[in-house]
Amino acid sequence: MLMLNKRPRGRVLLASNDIPADYHADRLRWWTLNSPSWSAHIDADANRGALLAKLAERTKTLARLAVDPAIVDLGCGEGAFLRAFRKIAPQATLRGVDFCSAMLAEARRRSDDSGLMYVLGDMERDDFVAPIRADVVTSILAVDEMDQLVCAFSNIAKILKPGGAAMLVVMDPAKEIERNRNELQDWLNNDAAFNSPILLVKTFPTTALRPVAPYSRIVRPLDQYTTAATSAGLRAEGVEQWEHPVGLGQYSGTLLFDILIFRKTTVL
Repeated sequence: MLMLNKRPRGRVLLASNDIPADYHADRLRWWTLNSPSWSAHIDADANRGALLAKLAERTKTLARLAVDPAIVDLGCGEGAFLRAFRKIAPQATLRGVDFCSAMLAEARRRSDDSGLMYVLGDMERDDFVAPIRADVVTSILAVDEMDQLVCAFSNIAKILKPGGAAMLVVMDPAKEIERNRNELQDWLNNDAAFNSPILLVKTFPTTALRPVAPYSRIVRPLDQYTTAATSAGLRAEGVEQWEHPVGLGQYSGTLLFDILIFRKTTVL
């Protein structure tokens, strides 16, 4: 179980290069217990909805000539991204995958679309089974919670058709370090170089949610994603940086997101 610092100075409760042995189980516990309130939070965040709509349009361009593309969203949560994509591609084949059955239950409650299916699966496991072969795999702010990157990218490659694309959205690491610098001064040792992953364990930024376990994200240099993708037979096609407001009330703000694009060039 992740432990809190005794005297947190702000939202960051813990920063570490060490991933605890129970990290994966702790994430699953957090999402299981907070799935209803998180889903309600997403429903209410019009700014985040606008961002997902833009990402849906970008995803459609990555499908290239596929008229009715097959899309798999990994770490789909409550399904907001796939519902946004359905609005611009009514005939697309859509599958959402998440390791949390409670989040998938929320996704199904929010969808009356019989063609939008949700599947329980953990992309950090070697025995992951692809629900379909996809023209595009997406993952919106999920892969930067994961510590098993090589396994995750291997499973992305299994899902993709030859020539298919992966679009992964992560919080920009440099911006995240800067945004939390005051709380990370002791860990950063003033201006220590950022060259390895940092596990940030944080409080959740709203009183509407009452997390029973700390919320976490791994901030890592972007080249570590590229290295893991290359090992899985995926070719990097660039990084796009998008600034966009998200959040509600006093916790809303403009954040910087990195859109990582990869394409499958080999047949696995």
